[in-house]
Amino acid sequence: MQGPARKYEVNINTIILLVGFAATAIGWGMTWQSTTGDIKTLMDFRAEALAGLKQIDSLTFRVSAAEASNASVSRIMSDLQSAVSQQSGDIRVMREILQRIERQSSPASFSPLAVVTSP
Repeated sequence: MQGPARKYEVNINTIILLVGFAATAIGWGMTWQSTTGDIKTLMDFRAEALAGLKQIDSLTFRVSAAEASNASVSRIMSDLQSAVSQQSGDIRVMREILQRIERQSSPASFSPLAVVTSP
């Protein structure tokens, strides 16, 4: 017994399904490629942002160090100003003392060449 002869016909529904499957596969591939490209772009952007944050942290550290240094310099300048003021006062007192000594030892009241006579 022989079976019926086979017919090799292509049904239109089969063609439509295969074309649809191919289009879907191509669409998924394009979507995947676009997504991975976007992820790479975002990772690059993130790396740049992190580098910027590191610069900001570095600048913040530098500014805080400069502020501490300025506070220290201001304190030292205040101490120096106080010391100079104190020295200025000491110099005035010494000048007054020297003027008094000069007045007391003026030539009218004291002469080193005067002869002392005994009574």
